[in-house]
Amino acid sequence: IDGDHSYEGVKADIDAWLPHVLRKGLVWFHDYLERPGGFDGIAPWDEGGCAVAVSEAIIDGRLMVVKRVGISILCERLA
Repeated sequence: IDGDHSYEGVKADIDAWLPHVLRKGLVWFHDYLERPGGFDGIAPWDEGGCAVAVSEAIIDGRLMVVKRVGISILCERLA
C-alpha cells in the first residue's frame, strides 16, 4: 500500500483493503517512516502518516510485522 501517504489516506487504505487479504496473507507498505521529517522534511510522506496508521493496525492485532526493508515494511494479516 502506497497511497497518498497521509495518516488518513493510509488508514482508509488499510480499512478498505485488509478485509480482502486472506488471514496470514501479506501486505507491503512503503514510506514507513517512524519519525516526523523523514529524510528531508519536505515531501508529504515524510510526516510519518504511514507509520502511525500501520502501527495502530499492529497494536490492535490486525497486522504483524514480518520484515523491514529500508523504508518499507511487510506485514502479515492476523485478524
